[in-house]
Amino acid sequence: MKSKPIIFSTESIVAILEGRKSMTRRVIRPQPEESGELLKKPAYLIGDRLWVRERWRLRGWDWDECECLLQYSDGMELWKAYPAFRKNSLDAWEDWVIEQTDRLLQRNGESPEPNSEFGFAVKITDDDPWQSPIFMPKWASRTTLEVTNVRYERLKEIMGSGDVEKEGFISLNGDRGFVQSWNDLNEKRAYGYFTNPWVWVYEFRRVRP
Repeated sequence: MKSKPIIFSTESIVAILEGRKSMTRRVIRPQPEESGELLKKPAYLIGDRLWVRERWRLRGWDWDECECLLQYSDGMELWKAYPAFRKNSLDAWEDWVIEQTDRLLQRNGESPEPNSEFGFAVKITDDDPWQSPIFMPKWASRTTLEVTNVRYERLKEIMGSGDVEKEGFISLNGDRGFVQSWNDLNEKRAYGYFTNPWVWVYEFRRVRP
């Protein structure tokens, strides 16, 4: 079992948290030969733990508790312990706080002030920029998944298999919703739905971090 990152869109995150999504498809790169012979192993194997990366931003921090207030792509806010606190390394925590304070000073022209709502904590204004999922560190992730099955197939095989619902699309227009969502992410990469690319199919269950 290995721990690996995986990126999901906001829509997929919501579906996972609501228990509607238990499967994801990812384009195989490079694509297999016409015979279907694989040239590369899957990125994730059965039993792997996947820590989810998503759009996020820092909303504040508590100096005394060594905790950060993070906001996630669906609007949820959570306090997360900064890793330096677990390692009893206050120097690393202090360096991080100074770095964030300097960043806000350069952008806003003033340092953040403690917010009475959080006691000694600092809360950043609502215009603080969102961060790309690529830059989410493992300690900031709020969702962990365990891979339960892996297979590969042509993308269009999803239709009529019942997998559209496992992908999180449960409305009467679920098939159309899946195709649209897939194209939004992959068509510009030349892997649109109608090109019928080979894909990895990963089934998973949500577990506690």
